[in-house]
Amino acid sequence: MTTQHPASDVHVDPRSLEQALTSLGWKMVHEEVDVYRRWRSPDAADPVSNVVRSTVLVPLDPSRGDYEELLHDAKYFVGMLTALNPKRVEQAYAEVSELSGDTLFFRKDTGMRAGRVPWLEGRVLFDSAEQTLLAAAKASVTRSAYFGNTHGAFARRFLDECVMGQTQVGSFIVTALTPVSGYFPESQSRHPKGFIVPSHSGRDITLRLAEALEAAQEAAEHYQSTGSISAFEDSVGSGVSREMTEALHSMVSGKFPTDVTVEWSKSSAPVGSTSPSRQPAATHVEFLPTYAEAFQAASKKLASMAPPQDVALVGWVSVISRPNRGESGVIRLQVLSGAAQGIMRVRVSDEQFEIAMESMRRQEALSVTGRLELKGKTRWVDGARVDLTEFPGDDEYE
Repeated sequence: MTTQHPASDVHVDPRSLEQALTSLGWKMVHEEVDVYRRWRSPDAADPVSNVVRSTVLVPLDPSRGDYEELLHDAKYFVGMLTALNPKRVEQAYAEVSELSGDTLFFRKDTGMRAGRVPWLEGRVLFDSAEQTLLAAAKASVTRSAYFGNTHGAFARRFLDECVMGQTQVGSFIVTALTPVSGYFPESQSRHPKGFIVPSHSGRDITLRLAEALEAAQEAAEHYQSTGSISAFEDSVGSGVSREMTEALHSMVSGKFPTDVTVEWSKSSAPVGSTSPSRQPAATHVEFLPTYAEAFQAASKKLASMAPPQDVALVGWVSVISRPNRGESGVIRLQVLSGAAQGIMRVRVSDEQFEIAMESMRRQEALSVTGRLELKGKTRWVDGARVDLTEFPGDDEYE
C-alpha cells in the first residue's frame, strides 16, 4: 500500500516550503545566494532524526538542471513528517495555503492550445479582473449605480494588498489572491479626535465581489428572457454598478465563455468583521458571450442613474463647435487632474469659447468647474466656468 504525503499533492514553491519548515520550527543554517538554502531540524531529539536525515535543501534557481529533482525531494521529505507529527504538519500546510487569503480565478476559454490566449484578449481579461476588484471595493463602502472617481483611493489601497498569482495551465486563467484579515479604512485623512473611520476587511470586499458577480449573472439571464434591465437596477444593492457591468462586458466579449471561481480561505474574517465564514468552500459563476448585450445595456442605464457631481478640472482643450444662436458651444477637454483622466465635453458660452481658443493658441491649460453628468458613455460638464491656468505638476498624477 502506498502512503500519500501531503507535500506530494500540494503545489508549493520554494518560498511556501520554507514557510512550512519555519512553522515546524526548522532553522535555515546555510545559503548559497540564489542557488539553495539548507534547513536543519531544531532539536536532535526531534522525531525527524528517525527519518534518514535532519537537514533538507530547498532549491532557489529554476534554471539549474537539478532544480526540479531537489524541489521534489524537499517536498517529499516534508511530506514524510506527516506520519511523525500529522496535526502540526497539517496545520503548517494549512498556514501556507492561507498566507495570501482568498483565491480568485478568472478563466477565459480561447479555443487555442491550453494556457494560450490572443494577446489583446489576455490584456482585456487582466484589465477586466482588476476593474471587478476595484468595483467591489467601492461597493463595500456604499452601494451606487455609478461611482466614477468616488472611493477610488480606498479601492486602490485594497488592490495594493492583493497579489497576482501564477497563470495556470489550461484555458487562460488570471489568478488574484485577496487578503482576508486586516482592515482598510475608508479614509486616511485626519479627523477630529474621537472620530472613528469606518473600515472594511479584505474578506468583506471579496464577499461583496462574489455577491455582485452572482447578482450580475442572474440579471443577465433575466434580461435574455425578458429584455428588461430592471434586474440590474435591483441588483445595485448587491454591489452591481456601472463599473462592474462595464468590466463584465469586456470580459465576456468574444466567442467563448468566461467564468470566475472564488476559493474561500479557511481563515476566518478578522474579529469585528461584518462577514461570516464563507460556505461552501468555493463560489463559481459562469458568464456566456451572449450576456454581452445585457451588460452593455445595463452599463448605459446605471450610468444614467448617477446624480450630477460638482467637479474642478484642468486639462488640454480641442474645440468641437462654436456656440450658435440660442445654443451652447462645446469644447473637448483632455483631463489631467481633478477627476478620473479621460475626455470631458464641456458646454460653453461665446465668451468661454474664446477663452478656450486662447488656451489652445497659447498652449496653456484650461481650468473648468461645473456639474458633471453622464449621458451614455459621454461625460458632460454643464454650468461651467473656464479660466486659463498652469499645467499641474507631476505630484498631481500620483
